[in-house]
Amino acid sequence: MTRLFMHGLLASTLTLAPMVPAWAADSEPRRLENSLTTGGLNIAPRYLDQVGDVDLNLLLGFSHFPATNGFALGGQIGLQTRLHERLQLLASAGPLTEIGLRGPLFLSPVFDLGWDARYRSDIYFTNDPGFGLTPPWLGLSPGALAHGPELKLNAAAKWLGFTLFLSPSAAWMSNRKALGLDGGLDWSWRRWGLGYSLAYRENVSTPFPGSGVLPREQQHGLGLRYSLGEKTFLQANAYLSPGDSYGTQTQMLLAGFGKRL
Repeated sequence: MTRLFMHGLLASTLTLAPMVPAWAADSEPRRLENSLTTGGLNIAPRYLDQVGDVDLNLLLGFSHFPATNGFALGGQIGLQTRLHERLQLLASAGPLTEIGLRGPLFLSPVFDLGWDARYRSDIYFTNDPGFGLTPPWLGLSPGALAHGPELKLNAAAKWLGFTLFLSPSAAWMSNRKALGLDGGLDWSWRRWGLGYSLAYRENVSTPFPGSGVLPREQQHGLGLRYSLGEKTFLQANAYLSPGDSYGTQTQMLLAGFGKRL
């Protein structure tokens, strides 16, 4: 009797096993991770696996300017590809347009460090061209642009499901010279991720005294990410800038996806 019972139990288990959903057996997270933190800053010292790999990000949304109750629709598109074992190309267009190179300095299970050199362009939707600011994109958009190179170190410390990011920077923009610190804290569990980010710039000098450039600017960000698999994720980010280099408060919401090609 006992033997018949054990055979029946084994047969029932084998019959029910295919009915168990795949996610129930997914004990390890399967996340696509790239240089974009869940908090929304492109500072994570993470790199593509092989030379020739391509990473694509597309986020759409809007910006709101409470002082004027104005809106601007748009988005952010980003592209990265690995050119060499220790060299990666980065390019993006949107509220922050940039192109540059980045690569690892030190990678380990608990701490990563990389370098980052970009030529960037910041858009100020409520400013007019002049004093180091040029018309944006052949005059097809309102506002004005500032251009210049920026150097960064990208550091990440990892502990369990948490990752702490710190990225000091120095920028030589057409309207100001700035020293900055970007950072954030991400938490991930299985396919989910939550993140907070903070970007701070101290404008140490400007070639145009009296142009209205303020001593500092900062931006806060919150983000949510869900990995659909090892090659695709969904991401949404909300940003608040209490004041840019000219004191304009901005609220921004972006949502979209990332894809490893």
